[in-house]
Formats: sequence, structure tokens, C-alpha cells
Amino acid sequence: MGRPRTPLLSRDAIAMAALRLVDRTGEFTIAQVADALGVRPSSLYNHLSSKGEIVEAMRSLVFREGGVEDGDSGPWDQTVRSRLRRYRECFAAHQRLIPLVTAYTV
Repeated sequence: MGRPRTPLLSRDAIAMAALRLVDRTGEFTIAQVADALGVRPSSLYNHLSSKGEIVEAMRSLVFREGGVEDGDSGPWDQTVRSRLRRYRECFAAHQRLIPLVTAYTV
């Protein structure tokens, strides 16, 4: 069987599948993510090399969607307050991600 014309996987697709599992159960395995995406576990390693990298991709995805990575302007104290509020909002939306983010080295 040949490769599909449009890629089935990307860093963000893997992160989103893993995040859905984490939001539901609080954990994920490589096999579960692969199953959710309809691919073999080995296919994931073409995009991310470890479970830790998937956790980092989830963190990045959540922060990007929450606007944490957007630039801030203004006085430093307002910038810090604004950024910390966005961090809190991101983790409030994905509370079960917190233990994983703190367990893996970023």
C-alpha cells in the first residue's frame, strides 16, 4: 500500500489526539494515540521521538490556542499579569494535562 496523497500525521495532529485522551482519562500511551489516528505506533516516531516530545507538543498546542505565545506590549508588570492569566486559562481548560507537563522535562 502506497503513501496517502495528503499526510495523515503532523506534530499538531498527534498532539491534538493525545490531548483528547488526556482530557478524557488523564493519561495516554503511544499505542492509544496511534489507534486514535488510525496509524501504527511506529508512524508517530517519524514526527515526534518520544512520549516527552508529545507532552511538549501538547503544551505548545494548548498555549498557542490560548494566546500565551502571542507577543505582549506595555509595562512589564502588566505583561507578566496578562501572560500568567492566559497560562491559568489554558490549564483550566485542560486540567489533566498539568501532571504530565510537570512530570516531563521541557
